[in-house]
Amino acid sequence: MTPEFALYAVLGAPVLQALLVMLVPKPPGLRDLIHIGFSLLGAIAAAYLVSAVAHHETARIVLAQPLPNVDLAFTIDPLGAMMAAVLNGLGVLHAVHAAGVARAKQERAPARLLAFIALAMAGVTAVAFSANLFSLFVAYQALALAAFPLVAHRGDEEARPAARAFLATLLASSIGLFLPAMIWTYAIAGALDFRAGGMLAGRVDALTANILLVLYVMGIAMAAIPPMHRWLPASSNGPFPALVAIQALAVLPAGGIGVLKVVTFVFGPGMGEAALASQLLIVLVGIGMIVAALIALSKQDIRERLAYSCMAQSLAAVMGALLSLQPGSFAAAGLFAAALQILALACAAATLLMAAGTTAAITGRTTVADYAGLGRVMPWTFAGFAIASASMIGMPPFAGAWAKLWLITAAAGSGLVWAAGLAAAAAILTFTHLGPLAANALAARAPTDAFKRPDGASILLAAPVILGSGGYIVFARAGRSARGLLVADLDRGGGPMSEQRKTPPPRSGVTGVLFVFCLAALIAGLAFDLAGGVRVRFWIGDQPGGRRCRWRGPSFCSWCLPGRPRALCWGDGIESQKGRRWKLTLNPGFGADHRRVADPGDAAHGAFADDRCVSARGVLAAARSRVRRGWRDGADGTAGRSVQTR
Repeated sequence: MTPEFALYAVLGAPVLQALLVMLVPKPPGLRDLIHIGFSLLGAIAAAYLVSAVAHHETARIVLAQPLPNVDLAFTIDPLGAMMAAVLNGLGVLHAVHAAGVARAKQERAPARLLAFIALAMAGVTAVAFSANLFSLFVAYQALALAAFPLVAHRGDEEARPAARAFLATLLASSIGLFLPAMIWTYAIAGALDFRAGGMLAGRVDALTANILLVLYVMGIAMAAIPPMHRWLPASSNGPFPALVAIQALAVLPAGGIGVLKVVTFVFGPGMGEAALASQLLIVLVGIGMIVAALIALSKQDIRERLAYSCMAQSLAAVMGALLSLQPGSFAAAGLFAAALQILALACAAATLLMAAGTTAAITGRTTVADYAGLGRVMPWTFAGFAIASASMIGMPPFAGAWAKLWLITAAAGSGLVWAAGLAAAAAILTFTHLGPLAANALAARAPTDAFKRPDGASILLAAPVILGSGGYIVFARAGRSARGLLVADLDRGGGPMSEQRKTPPPRSGVTGVLFVFCLAALIAGLAFDLAGGVRVRFWIGDQPGGRRCRWRGPSFCSWCLPGRPRALCWGDGIESQKGRRWKLTLNPGFGADHRRVADPGDAAHGAFADDRCVSARGVLAAARSRVRRGWRDGADGTAGRSVQTR
């Protein structure tokens, strides 16, 4: 495979995917297979392009040339390759989840929904690989048009005006602000191709640079910068698969990518002529982050709360991009903070929205108050929800924490300590509207009528949430490599980025303090739990009637087959091949008791028999002994007897 072929594949696969899904709406199995298969193909092509960029390979395709020195062209660069790979990788999980939600909720016109999701992914990929301002503008318009049917999908009285507001905001801002700025840039530079170091560097005075920066940044309304943010809450009326595409994988990330490309390749890092406008925009963005987090706290509908929470995170990425325009040696830190924030937002928002979609599909609950206790009956789904919330808040060791740490470092290093304070205040407010929500879902009393579907959550609904939550740790561990990939090729032959590549990452002091603090908090919480005998219960299985075991506090258990343990896991239960269920618990005194569930029906009511406290060392011995001896239900008129092991 050549880089040119991979670039054609990653741009064309979603378009072909949309056409085939519309042509083959039935049977649903074939339709979903096409949708997932082409999403996987796009992700593989994007991953290949990341490898090609890392090996300094180049690729450029030109589709048209409407004006002299103006091509409708796409090329690979470190920033675009990284963004496309992450978004298309998450798109595979979203394709699986969207197919599951469409079946579980029996969405109207599911083929149309999946087709426009694919077109939206094609739009954001085109934005990431755009070679110039004209290609960025065309891809931006195409993405807005592809996302419009997702907002209007339901076709009711709420969806139609919301879709009109969505489209009007995006098109009006791009045509009224971005297009004049692009024409002005063409008149100055004579071309629109992106250039490392900035195409306007050394060609404009301070007044022109400040006006152009405001026009470009405000014209990219997909970044949700106030007052151009009204499309984001309007999109909350769409179905959950559409929300994942709009707020996590396509529209909102495209805004951040667009701002980052304009700042990096049009103005250039450290461009002092635009410092005044950049500081004013940083004030606007910082206040917008705080206000968005406060509005999210006031919203009771989970879709609206997550929409404003995603808006605050998107504004953090814009702040990082604007900080790179400040003179000094910390411009590269701002660029990397913006790039990492976009990736962390995509992972966290996709996981949160997929978890909310799973919850709505099998429980019918969409309000914050109704989430209380759902973590006990849907632990896997809400484990992913809690991890995504932690990353969105900025808790180590997840990717969102390092993005905010780089952002605060860039702000403080540029002399804008007040900007660092705004970012920190927004993170605290994010905790107030996401932290208690996740904790209440896991710790409150489980509802008695949680599920509206008798078969519960299928693997198509639960697995993408768990796999999506694993991306935060991957990005946190790959941060140094990603930094090198993103900034190493921004400047060729010396220039503004040469000194910025020497900027040391924020480590040692701040990172060490955060690590020690989190470790101390974890140890203190565990000690309090063990000393006080606090026991938090929740169900392991997401599906009623399926394999269920209870978990109280920290406990190691084993899933056994006849003869020997098969796997060791955290907080899971023992299940023999005959389907009998065990519950193992480490008590505050480090003992363990195990109880056997009488029958699958009793698991829903917590009915257990024959309690017996055993030592922690006897847990696996008891499991092996029980599996070897088997069960004799009903032989003596009881539901069964447990093995008592010391």
